[in-house]
Amino acid sequence: MRKEVFIAVILFSMLVFLATPTLWAQSSDIEIDGLIIDQTKSKMGHDFASNFSLSWETAATEYNIVIDEQSDFRAGSWVSIEINGNLVFKALLKPNAEEIENLAREAVADSNDFLARQNEAIRNLEQEKDMKGNGIH
Repeated sequence: MRKEVFIAVILFSMLVFLATPTLWAQSSDIEIDGLIIDQTKSKMGHDFASNFSLSWETAATEYNIVIDEQSDFRAGSWVSIEINGNLVFKALLKPNAEEIENLAREAVADSNDFLARQNEAIRNLEQEKDMKGNGIH
């Protein structure tokens, strides 16, 4: 009896061990949209990202925004914004709270303009779907 229980426990453990990598592989396929990812490094960069996030208002969630910062020893820090991998905004940060707030508002406006142009291009492509032919005749 004990030997049968021991074998059952071993088989169950092997089954769990073999099934676990499959579960991990399936969970890595999950994609989350609508995030604002702050990859800034300095206090000025974090202040910019915070002001951007506070000014950002949208209901759409089919994209992710990455705010990045690159240090330049001569000029200071460059902050950039990418939406789904497309560079939308890049500017030099200055150590002034008011200028950081204004720059964040400018970045929000540029990002909204980019999304509006992208949505318009998608609508134009959808309207052209009903055209027949292969483009030759």
